[in-house]
Amino acid sequence: MKKIIFVLLVFGCFLYLVNELNPFEIKFFGEDSLYVKKEIKAETIKKERKHLPATAKTYFAMGRRSMKAGKLKLAISYFSKAIQLDPLFPEAYKERALAKDKLGDYTGSKKDYETYMLINERKNRQQNDKIRYALKKLLAGVNPKLAEKRYDEAVVDYTNIISSYPKYPEGYIARADVNTILKKHEDALADYNKALSLTNYPSIPLYLKTAEIQYQLKKYKDAIGNYIQIVRLDPDYDYPYYKLTGSFILTENFEKALDNLKKYINCSEDKNIQTSDFNEWNTILNKYTNNDLNIRDLKTNLKSLKFVQYKMP
Repeated sequence: MKKIIFVLLVFGCFLYLVNELNPFEIKFFGEDSLYVKKEIKAETIKKERKHLPATAKTYFAMGRRSMKAGKLKLAISYFSKAIQLDPLFPEAYKERALAKDKLGDYTGSKKDYETYMLINERKNRQQNDKIRYALKKLLAGVNPKLAEKRYDEAVVDYTNIISSYPKYPEGYIARADVNTILKKHEDALADYNKALSLTNYPSIPLYLKTAEIQYQLKKYKDAIGNYIQIVRLDPDYDYPYYKLTGSFILTENFEKALDNLKKYINCSEDKNIQTSDFNEWNTILNKYTNNDLNIRDLKTNLKSLKFVQYKMP
């Protein structure tokens, strides 16, 4: 009897040790093992996932896979489901347009492309508005230094702002304005030109600032291009015609100089001419004989203007 009890005790201890210490966590009694619990949890998650609703991104991914497999109609149906779940999903419209193109549905693809561009444009505009608001605050922070004429420090601040926002013209324009005050005209011109390259619809002030620096640097042909842009935007603006007159005289294109001088006289109420400009332009004209009708008319019309000493705007 004692032997039987001893054997049972030994066997019980064995089962306990196996239950608690075995590496496979298979328990012969007590609570479910960690292994079994993990299996149950994994199976539960698997079943739950089957009932999760498909997202727009899920359908989009399925559409992309169908596109790669050449199943265009199936791809279109998946992209349509993605759009149904998220009407502002631009990539879904774009991919659906590509699929429709390949199927020859050009009317449908055109509509999808247009929707894609409209959504992207709206998103970009909203993003740009946020960035420009932050940029505007940074630029305004430099104003106290400008008021105190600490221009070199302002240039450093604007340079730091540009490094943070290199794709926006405002920083370049601000730095160019200060470099113009410092008479660093080449640096100013580089920034104005950069700003022009970053602006889809340049304003008259930006064209004017660029043209004025080019004129000062005697880059008259470049200045002419920007003054012309200004009068295209505002045909009644007299000052660009005045500067075009001088630019064409200085490049010795007297016919165009006369044409712009007449436009200036027609547009301008004051009909002023700066004395220093008259002297410079007349020096060029005097190199030629008065037999040239354009030169003679230029001289006559220039003398009819009102001479002023101050620098014109």
